[in-house]
Amino acid sequence: SDAYAFWEFAKTNPALIGDFVWAGMDYLGEVGVGSWEYREYAPDFLHGAGWVTAGSGRVDLIGNPLGEALYTKVAFELTDIPQIAVVPVSHTGEKHSPSAWKFSNAIASWSWNGLDGKKASVEVYSRAPAVELYINGKKVAKKIEMVTDGKKKTISLTRNDLVFVTNGSITESSTYGTNSAPAPTPTDIGGSWKLWKKLAAQSPDFGHPEKFCENIPADNWVISATVTLKDDSVTPYIEKICKKDPHSGSIVSSGPVTIRDSNWLYGFSISRQPHFRAQKKNQTIVWLYGLFSDRPGNYIKKKITECTGAELCAEWLYHIGVPESQILEIATTSANTVPCHMPFITTYFMPRALGDRPLVVPNGSVNLAFIGNYAETVRDTVFTTEYSVRTAMEAVYTLMNVDRGVPEVFGSCFDVRVLLRSLYYLTDKKTLRQMKLPWFVTLLERRGMKKIQNTYIEELLRDAHLV
Repeated sequence: SDAYAFWEFAKTNPALIGDFVWAGMDYLGEVGVGSWEYREYAPDFLHGAGWVTAGSGRVDLIGNPLGEALYTKVAFELTDIPQIAVVPVSHTGEKHSPSAWKFSNAIASWSWNGLDGKKASVEVYSRAPAVELYINGKKVAKKIEMVTDGKKKTISLTRNDLVFVTNGSITESSTYGTNSAPAPTPTDIGGSWKLWKKLAAQSPDFGHPEKFCENIPADNWVISATVTLKDDSVTPYIEKICKKDPHSGSIVSSGPVTIRDSNWLYGFSISRQPHFRAQKKNQTIVWLYGLFSDRPGNYIKKKITECTGAELCAEWLYHIGVPESQILEIATTSANTVPCHMPFITTYFMPRALGDRPLVVPNGSVNLAFIGNYAETVRDTVFTTEYSVRTAMEAVYTLMNVDRGVPEVFGSCFDVRVLLRSLYYLTDKKTLRQMKLPWFVTLLERRGMKKIQNTYIEELLRDAHLV
């Protein structure tokens, strides 16, 4: 029972190489020396004929870990999940034989036939300061612990108080720089991830946050920036690429524009201007981002994480064709760029398995639900506002027993009409005849068009502007 104390001592004394335990596994001989037995089996606590093993192992003769093995596993920090074992329910509270070689006879089993309704002595092994035991799989949020204005505060809850948790966040721990300073590299995972980790430690049904917030690739996208162009010195270069006047009142870039030959795989997006209410008429707001964070830029020979706002702007100006002799002047005087370092911005897309994200309402949950893009729901796409809205609706409807369905996700990937329209726009609005196809495919296409004249297929193609 001193495994915890020994391990804490060993962590600060590296000269120690191990601990002596009697015994690691039960063994034949020395019968009963470590056993806990009750009067119904050994009235005088004397071990007579029929005894075979010592009864003092952490593991039994067929390899099953007993309660003492689970305790040792927790004490030696081999798991951060609480372990549970039960003292034989047929002997709850009864006196047993003494033993210097065993501190518990609990086993990892909840099956005790014929003992329904009888009290059980449950042992929970955990390094946490407190644990809660859920009966019959029910999970009840009982309190919220928080820090407000530097002071700890606790809110007690009843089963009728509903708790909705936004677990994880792509913008958690974000930092900002200036036109003359890079955004600092974050060093803390932040409150939303810490909260999720604390919840996940209580039940595997609450997901595995470490799959998302740990081991993030070094070349991952973490930097974006907002550029305010103060005049029209860059407008001609934007118009040349986007084919639109930034001040026309319509969406300028029609989505992100990727710079294919950029070392950072740089991209930009320009929405309808003015982007902000207080924005001046001749100003343009541009959003920048770089998908590779581990390599130097083409013009600025630094990693994107090391760049000031002006340097991020300069790299963009270089790629859109601004003469090099003008780049630094524009980046420092005609533009103001604010870098943002977002360490978790792409964690939605980390490799994961079913169960790594908790269900919106976990199995057995009475008053706790998860909402947002790190909660598991049916056939939806992350990185969208709709995902968060649908999980919130599902959470409220489920916990409050509202007989109402969550709006279904449009099955666009199964709709041939959507696929045909997508083909039209992905090929820069070309018809089938205008697309460059192998000669054999072109030949088949021409013959096929004759076969489908005046049919529903031709109608679908016309609706998609492909013919």
